[in-house]
Amino acid sequence: MSGGTALLEVKNLKKYYPVKSKLSRKLLGQVKAVDGISFSIQPGEVLGLVGESGCGKSTAGCTVLRLENATSGEVWFEGQEILSMDKRMLKDIRKNMQMVFQDSYSCMNPKMTIQEIIREPLVIYKMPRREQNEKIGRLLELVGLTREQGGRYPHELSGGQRQRAGIARALALEPKLIIADEPVSALDVSIQAQIINLMADLKKELGLGYLFIAHDLSVVKHISDRIAVMYLGKIVEQCEKKELYASPLHPYTVSLLNAVPIPDPEIKKERILLEGDLPSPIDPPSGCRFHPRCSGAKECCRISEPQLREVTPGHFAACHFAGGNVSETVSEAVSEPGEV
Repeated sequence: MSGGTALLEVKNLKKYYPVKSKLSRKLLGQVKAVDGISFSIQPGEVLGLVGESGCGKSTAGCTVLRLENATSGEVWFEGQEILSMDKRMLKDIRKNMQMVFQDSYSCMNPKMTIQEIIREPLVIYKMPRREQNEKIGRLLELVGLTREQGGRYPHELSGGQRQRAGIARALALEPKLIIADEPVSALDVSIQAQIINLMADLKKELGLGYLFIAHDLSVVKHISDRIAVMYLGKIVEQCEKKELYASPLHPYTVSLLNAVPIPDPEIKKERILLEGDLPSPIDPPSGCRFHPRCSGAKECCRISEPQLREVTPGHFAACHFAGGNVSETVSEAVSEPGEV
């Protein structure tokens, strides 16, 4: 990761949703969708954010863009804290932060053509009409669409073509950061590769930074520079891409990598099956949130919550036993560990 001022820096971000009784409206608890995550993205860097469905990664992306209001924490974009900004200040900075959504159909107005959809942000930011037409044509060409396709409605395009249109809309204001929320999960495998290659080419050509959200480690492998693994509202591992695939430290990351299929029928591998379902974010387990599903959990894992710590240079993991190094918080507890 390069030095200098980060393009995006997230510090201890939390997003809780209240759970209330339908009759009395009494507060029963809180869904801790995002529970204190921190990460940074340098200019032109791609951070892959991966985890199971329901772990909070999409909520994290929406909260960073203030599509959801954060419960607490800080989000800094080019040295400016955006969670405390008023609407006027936020409008000035939002053109530099755009989003590509998972469902390319539901995020578009079905009554507008693709050209009109791409034009909308240009109108909001008062670009002259003649420049708008030229810009739309360039954007369509940039993402691999024709002007004729730009005159169609969303339902007249294939899923891959609609996602290209969504990318064109996100690029309309020449942003520096794109938050891509599972942009290929709804597409066929062959089309997934095309969209990922397109986004990788745009990164090189335009110098874009990405927060690339996905549930599949095989998807983020080809575009990410660094990867953060998220589980039940928290980041449990974060490091350079090559390091993660070569030497994963957290047992949850190991299980995710083990689930990636190998396209060779001759290769047989022993599957690591996680026991149980993802716990409820309303009442997460005590200690390490992964311990009920971890085959190597000890008594200290149930009692003490591991902090995200640097196990090896640049490689962070939230596990008491990551890399064979016992964290200081449980050094005494693990001297005579008991099985959970």
